[in-house]
Amino acid sequence: MTTLQITHLRFSAIAQTDINLGGHYAGNNLRNALAAVLLRATCPEAGRRTKPTPEHTATCPACWIIAAESAPG
Repeated sequence: MTTLQITHLRFSAIAQTDINLGGHYAGNNLRNALAAVLLRATCPEAGRRTKPTPEHTATCPACWIIAAESAPG
């Protein structure tokens, strides 16, 4: 059995200027931007240019979440 910790965060924000998210690509653009921020904030290997190893993905919460989302089942 694997132990899983979950943190649920909710925040509200009001934009001070217009935000262009890319029309039909808005969801994808927003997801990619949030993933990039998550990686920069938490992943010690955020600067790599290759796919993370399975060992790293198993220990890095950001890479684990992103890997799980890239191949939904």
